[in-house]
Amino acid sequence: TSAPERNPRAERSDQLRAMTVRGLALNNLPRVEWIVDGLVPARSLVLMYGPPKVGKSFVAIDLAACIATGRSWLGQTTKRGPVLYVAAEGAAGITARQEAWSEYHGPSSELDEIYWLPTAINLYPGSIRADTEAVSVDAGAVADMASAIGARLVVIDTLARCTTGAEENSAKDMGLVIASADYIKTQSGATVLVVHHSGKDVSKGARGSTALFGAVDSQIPV
Repeated sequence: TSAPERNPRAERSDQLRAMTVRGLALNNLPRVEWIVDGLVPARSLVLMYGPPKVGKSFVAIDLAACIATGRSWLGQTTKRGPVLYVAAEGAAGITARQEAWSEYHGPSSELDEIYWLPTAINLYPGSIRADTEAVSVDAGAVADMASAIGARLVVIDTLARCTTGAEENSAKDMGLVIASADYIKTQSGATVLVVHHSGKDVSKGARGSTALFGAVDSQIPV
């Protein structure tokens, strides 16, 4: 005789119960770890934003290179590891920036720990059917790549170029984009840093829905 079918709700209840801790057992859960001490948490979602042409990509490349080589960043110690850098606006400008970094700090074979993906991906899955995951195909592929290289950091530069079809001011659309970024983070164990533009009023922070602003663990204005 075949085993009786399990109720999906009961299965999910069992999963949640297994994850639940009681009282002071909370103290046994992992504490916050950092890939940049006090600034960039490990296994987190980070937003770097600023107005156009202010130097966001250069700052992001500096962070990536410091993680890859184990150098301090902004005076803070880093946790060294491979970096997957999605250069969605192409490799031409990125090449000049990395050359400038190497000229200043000196050439290093450790920069081979940065894996450059010189093309845009799409973190927006569009319409979601009941039989599909609420993440994009590209998010799954990037998560696989990041896992394969043991990435400490995944950089998405820029968010606008990697969210084709999404409405930035829509909390629903940005919620789907956030789900894709969270999927990369959860599946690979890497910190995901998204580079984004600020709005017309720079004092009001990043452009678009506040859903993104509320979802991140750390923000780096440039």
